[in-house]
Amino acid sequence: MSVREIDEWVTRLSQEEMPILTRTANFISSIIARDSSSSTELARVILQDTPLTARVLRAANTIVFNPGGRKISTISRAVLNLGFDTVRTLSLSAALAEALLKASLVVQVHREMALAFHAAVQARKFASVRSVGSMEEVFIAGLLYRIGYIAFWCFGGELADRLDAALRKPGVNPVKAQKEVLGFRLHELSKRLVSEWKLSELLQQSYRGEGTTDPRMQCLALGYNLAMSTESGWKTPEVRKLLENASRFLRIPVEETTQIVYENALDAVAIAEAHGMNACGRLIPLPGAEPPKSPGEIAAQSSGQYPEPDHLVQLDILRELSAMLTERQMDLNMLFSILLEGIYRGIGMDRVLLALVASDRGSLAGKHALGWEKEAVDGFNFRWNPQMRSVFNYVFENRKPVWVQNRRPAEVYRLLSEEEKAGIGASSFFLMPLLIRDRAVGIICADRRLSGRELDDESFTSFSYFGQQGNRCLVALTG
Repeated sequence: MSVREIDEWVTRLSQEEMPILTRTANFISSIIARDSSSSTELARVILQDTPLTARVLRAANTIVFNPGGRKISTISRAVLNLGFDTVRTLSLSAALAEALLKASLVVQVHREMALAFHAAVQARKFASVRSVGSMEEVFIAGLLYRIGYIAFWCFGGELADRLDAALRKPGVNPVKAQKEVLGFRLHELSKRLVSEWKLSELLQQSYRGEGTTDPRMQCLALGYNLAMSTESGWKTPEVRKLLENASRFLRIPVEETTQIVYENALDAVAIAEAHGMNACGRLIPLPGAEPPKSPGEIAAQSSGQYPEPDHLVQLDILRELSAMLTERQMDLNMLFSILLEGIYRGIGMDRVLLALVASDRGSLAGKHALGWEKEAVDGFNFRWNPQMRSVFNYVFENRKPVWVQNRRPAEVYRLLSEEEKAGIGASSFFLMPLLIRDRAVGIICADRRLSGRELDDESFTSFSYFGQQGNRCLVALTG
């Protein structure tokens, strides 16, 4: 380890690159330790920085932190409505998010923050179940445990590019690569920043190797081990072993533990997005979904290869559907082709799939698609009947499209079975029913999973309109 290089990095990050985060982190640490800290003190440090104030208020008005929906316009009101501990955590998370705006290697930073949010949420929930106290301190420790990694990828410049290139080599040992390129491990940089910035005593104890029997420390270790292990998928032997360990620690059955951990992953996505870090939220692995892509795969993707929303294309194709409806000169396969093309090219989706209910009414199977691999379309085949509790029956019963999201409110997303999540392979997607009067015919599923672009309200409105027109044409076609 090169002490001089680490010293230079600590000085640079503290004085030049991340002074806002440093100041906020120090303040958070001090008020954690003092019962006498007031909401006025907390509000003052937040209000010293305008971007930080804006981020805290934006998060405070999301459904995750403010399910009642009461408008919060001031930091003082945020403290009153949400509570001191919640706003204290929000302020640190928002300060960290603000620092990331300068990131030089965005993909790596997003992956680190996805890991941080996931680990922090898991650890906090474990602390709650075991009633060990200091839940917010456990959360903050989880969020900042790899602060050296986050800071380096944000501000490493040319050196970060060199390390990134080294880590992309097949079979590379990450620790060895860090030592060769930097002269030290990023774990050591995290340890120094935790000490220099006087972060929570819990985090400092963790890096000193103290208090290993402290249940708060065990919550932190379990949360991080789970978050890191699930990046390779949720069905691995390592994750199963960790779930068993968590079950023994929490003193509840492994089935109940598994459900809690699954819900924690959903909550982590919602919390990341509440802080305006949607790209990080998309990288948090969800049960049944594919593991997040490697940085190399993400960086290699070009958004230009996917259709962009085009209102003129939407208008032209909707007119064509209207003409088919008026003239009653339509073919079922042609209708489906035009409908899928309108959604794909007009709304600008990465993938669109049509699945039809089998003639025996026993299954729902993929038939036509744009942007899907043939094997994936063939694999989209699920057992189905009208009495099943499923997301497909949900859209059939409600007779309207739905935006299925992996964040709160997540009741609809939780209707998906693990098999269905794996088959759809997206954590957020649009789903519409195809109906002939009251008879379920099939569904259309659309998402932007491949490019990672966000779904939005305007796109969902357009998707819904295509669904209305498509169902009108189906009714007309069948007389």
